[in-house]
Formats: sequence, C-alpha cells, structure tokens
Amino acid sequence: MTGEARARHWASHCDLRKATVMLSGYQQAIPSRAKGAVR
Repeated sequence: MTGEARARHWASHCDLRKATVMLSGYQQAIPSRAKGAVR
C-alpha cells in the first residue's frame, strides 16, 4: 500500500466512524421525538 492510499484509507475509516456515531445519535433522537409527538 502506498502512503497516499494508506492516508486515504484512514481518512475514509475516520469519516465512517463519525458517520456511524452521528447515525446512532440520530436514531436515538427519533423515538424520543416520536413520543413527544404522540402526546
């Protein structure tokens, strides 16, 4: 693996992790918002 490919791999891995954290937080926010709408 070249240095550029390795750097790109780590960058995409970091973005993927960030996206996963954002998505999990978003999924947790939906039910609480839905409960508030039901009331």
